[in-house]
Amino acid sequence: MNPNQQIKIEVLIGLPLLKIRRAADMLMMHFGSPRLVEDRRGKQKTVGEWALHVQTNWRIIRDSQILFGQADMLYRASDLEWRDDDVLGGSRFDERAKALNGALPESETIVQDVTCDIFGGLRLTFRDGLAFEVFPDMSSDFPDYELWRLFGPGREDQHYVFEATGVLTE
Repeated sequence: MNPNQQIKIEVLIGLPLLKIRRAADMLMMHFGSPRLVEDRRGKQKTVGEWALHVQTNWRIIRDSQILFGQADMLYRASDLEWRDDDVLGGSRFDERAKALNGALPESETIVQDVTCDIFGGLRLTFRDGLAFEVFPDMSSDFPDYELWRLFGPGREDQHYVFEATGVLTE
């Protein structure tokens, strides 16, 4: 990743993690102060100043333990069996994200440092010892595959998309 691309993701430094959730198998993280925007259906929803949508491998760690990761979206929380549905609330991810979100208001889950690589890999380190890692694992000539997107929800002028080809577009 060139230095200009590193600067784009550095806008997250100093911002708190507001919430984490998913849409199907896409991870969605919101950072900064909560604000209201109108969704596509005209309903109000709460978002952060910035959102990071991830469509490649990722994990959330603390110390030497993986708390949860992308694969947890694939297993039911109740019996750890493979999910053949996409019911929100039924996966290991949903269970663990709910617990994390519940602890966020009282935590120091504020982005302290950001590092990224030329392949679209990211590492966000938080003040409370939590870390978030993105590690793409597909060939770099995969056309038009979006690994992650950083954007300001409700602001069409601020979208930064990192593709598998190693290109960050604005």
